[in-house]
Amino acid sequence: FRMWINSTNAKGVYIHNLFTDCRDGLVLLKVLDKIVPGSVPWRRVEKKPTNRFQKLGNCNLVVSIAKGPSFNFSLVSVGGDNLAGGNKKLILAVVWQMMRFHLVGFL
Repeated sequence: FRMWINSTNAKGVYIHNLFTDCRDGLVLLKVLDKIVPGSVPWRRVEKKPTNRFQKLGNCNLVVSIAKGPSFNFSLVSVGGDNLAGGNKKLILAVVWQMMRFHLVGFL
């Protein structure tokens, strides 16, 4: 999963540890925007989150974009607090949906 995110060549994104690097939501937002350009409203994104509330806002935005009309991911019981809290299973679920969407777009 980490290698796939690094291979997307999203600007300013390099993952060392998937679970800690995705906690602020910025990496996932950049990858979502790389997959479907213009899908992320950057005016609503906290670009330098310093506290938990700003990170949670970014993670909530990731979930709402992923469930939205651009991606239409099936994210059952996944919330921004799970991503910001570092829930490994749910972070992998979101990244898996992103990988699957990206790969199907190639085919």
